[in-house]
Amino acid sequence: MTGALTLLYGMPITRIVALTRSDLTGGSPPYLRIGEHPVALPPAVHQLLQRQADHTEPISAVGRITPRPSWLIPGYAAGTHHSAPALARKMRLHGLPARPSRNTALLALAADLPASVLSDTLGISISAALQWTRRAARDWNSYLAARSTEDRD
Repeated sequence: MTGALTLLYGMPITRIVALTRSDLTGGSPPYLRIGEHPVALPPAVHQLLQRQADHTEPISAVGRITPRPSWLIPGYAAGTHHSAPALARKMRLHGLPARPSRNTALLALAADLPASVLSDTLGISISAALQWTRRAARDWNSYLAARSTEDRD
């Protein structure tokens, strides 16, 4: 699940561990709220996230029933989310190093999206989004010119 979110949306692990069950919405298509914006999820990824949300047990280590955790990936201590370094370690064990995976995803997204859309959708700064679009060697001037001629027609 963490690998899918990193590879699809370039989400940093610190943001993934802070996801709550309320960030996941059902429907057609299902959505995940990343920052302020809902992002459509592929059905397979939604199933993974929903399974994780349903899997969180409301029973403490000593067997007491506790309130259902709001975190999508609850931590070991009550009321906390999972540790980002521990989750990054688990990803490495499965052959998915977090930083290269995230960089690859951001590069692919920057090749397909204008910097302003990338910034708004993923909740990254506009300067970071511009750097990623420059790295992807994507010039959106031709896109804007084509859009302006379509609007005139």
